[in-house]
Amino acid sequence: MNTARVLNERELAAELGLSPWTVRGMRLKEGCPYFTVGARIFYRLATVLAWIAAKEQDGRQQPAPAPKVGVLRRIVREAVLIEGYVRLHRRLLEGAIFSNPSLLKTWIWCLLKASHKEHKQTVGLKKITLMPGQFITGRFVGAAELKLNPSTFWKYMLWLRDNQSLDIQGNNKYSLVSLTNWELYQLAPLKNDSKGDIQNNIQRDSSVTQTKMEKWQNGKDTVPYGTVVETFNATCTSLPRVRDVTAHRQAAIKGFLKWIGQDGRTVEDFFRRVEASDFLTNRTEQGFRAGFDWVLKPANRQKIAEGNYDNRLPVSTQQRSRMAGAIAGTRAFLEEEI
Repeated sequence: MNTARVLNERELAAELGLSPWTVRGMRLKEGCPYFTVGARIFYRLATVLAWIAAKEQDGRQQPAPAPKVGVLRRIVREAVLIEGYVRLHRRLLEGAIFSNPSLLKTWIWCLLKASHKEHKQTVGLKKITLMPGQFITGRFVGAAELKLNPSTFWKYMLWLRDNQSLDIQGNNKYSLVSLTNWELYQLAPLKNDSKGDIQNNIQRDSSVTQTKMEKWQNGKDTVPYGTVVETFNATCTSLPRVRDVTAHRQAAIKGFLKWIGQDGRTVEDFFRRVEASDFLTNRTEQGFRAGFDWVLKPANRQKIAEGNYDNRLPVSTQQRSRMAGAIAGTRAFLEEEI
């Protein structure tokens, strides 16, 4: 090989067994040596080979660079190292958030940004107390962290707000974001599948839901629409899942919560009663299966609470004959007494 040759970009690529685009990237991004004659670019083969050899030597002396990861993976990795874990449910795969990668990235970013304990944060000259599940951001700050256009980032945040996933209180300096069901994403995952661990996890979920209800009833929190929907989806697994919280459903949920708190009922107990009913879940194959909207209607929920749809024990033929015999005997006794 004649290393004293002077080559253009295409000739150098053929000599090195690379594409012309790779050679151009070496020149523009990595500093591959070249010279120009007028507007044309040339490479001296011996100089380029010496530059490649030096880079090989540097590569052997330095540790291998960390693999490149996407923005979302980097956010998750840094959050795990610094703050701990958050919990995601597989139901996320079925929601509208998962179908939009940028929206999904924004939602997970919110989960990871939220404070895990009460603390104060300084914004300008003002100290703000952040409660668990809250964080401070802005249109341009959030967009820069997520590598999104500011208007696109804020569009996603408003979508999450309208979907009852979070609440935004802002001014001309910053926005205070509060996750609606932050506690549900902070429960420790099960270490194994033992019955004791599963039962403990169910009890923790139930406690979180009940706490949200009590805060709302005491006027200390917003209407927990998302909590009711998640409880229904988690409990009534035989019924169609709820995907969207429309304005009509918000009104129904609000009325349902006022009704259910009148005599000490709980949301979980009510939905468990629905799931246990063979009629409402169509396990009797009668051709009817209840849904979320049907269950929350005032007349229907009252019938459910009164046990109209509870399962009835089947009466066997032998039991029927015994009952008939007892009735006949009682009737004969009464006729003799008369």
